[in-house]
Amino acid sequence: MTTDAPALFVTATVDLPGYFSDNAITLLPGRTAKLRFTARHGNKISAKKLASSLKLRNLAETF
Repeated sequence: MTTDAPALFVTATVDLPGYFSDNAITLLPGRTAKLRFTARHGNKISAKKLASSLKLRNLAETF
């Protein structure tokens, strides 16, 4: 992930069984953040299904 403006408390969520390698991160311009998704219980989840379910939110959206 990249950004052109600071983004605080960025969270990634999906409606799939699994978890991300990190969450609630700060994104800053000029820096790249990578998250890895691990499916639970041996599920096989395609990249297409993951992308269609992915939601990114940040602290500014809560005001």
